[in-house]
Amino acid sequence: MAILPKNRVSRGTPFIHQAYGAWVQNNYRRFRYPPWMADSSEQRLILRFSGLAPDLSFQLQANGLATMDIRDRTVVDAHDAQGRLLDMIADFDLFEEISADGHYFCMHCEPPTLYSTRYELWQDHVFEKMLGWINQLRPGDWICVHGGGTQPGCSGAALIRSRTEDIDLERLRDRRDRLNSLLGIEKSDASQPICKRSFPLVEQEQKPISTQSP
Repeated sequence: MAILPKNRVSRGTPFIHQAYGAWVQNNYRRFRYPPWMADSSEQRLILRFSGLAPDLSFQLQANGLATMDIRDRTVVDAHDAQGRLLDMIADFDLFEEISADGHYFCMHCEPPTLYSTRYELWQDHVFEKMLGWINQLRPGDWICVHGGGTQPGCSGAALIRSRTEDIDLERLRDRRDRLNSLLGIEKSDASQPICKRSFPLVEQEQKPISTQSP
């Protein structure tokens, strides 16, 4: 099965695009929610996923920072056309190093796993983890946007596995109040809603085409 045009990368592109392009060409069928490239530059690429809320995106930077972000798509400025960043709800950051004998590894992993090529390190440490995180999302998973204020950095977001069940309200309230405290905002009273805004993360359930690696 051919990959979507927006997933194609050409020769001569930066390493992160080459690494992602080589990996997704062989693994696109394994996604429950197919990825597409929303934005790219020499230093980063941003993916969104068919069937998931557009507020969710995956950002990979050339320095190895890899995050699942929740963004406010209604607030776009000169710094980022993808919307104001509210919070990072998962990360697969890679701190790349090369051993004396030429193997690649992540310096923050204990014990480190050694890879023969840089491609193998990035594909296993970043792309496979991103795929696993995306594929475990199901209907009933919601995002709660909490915090206070309207300026950048004044809000956070949390993934809730069910809209009505197994929600740890005290944990969410404590997280909101700690964020507000850091920002110098008065502690919210218990009668105030924990979520300033909430929305379903999964908009359309899709089934994986293949569960096997190539």
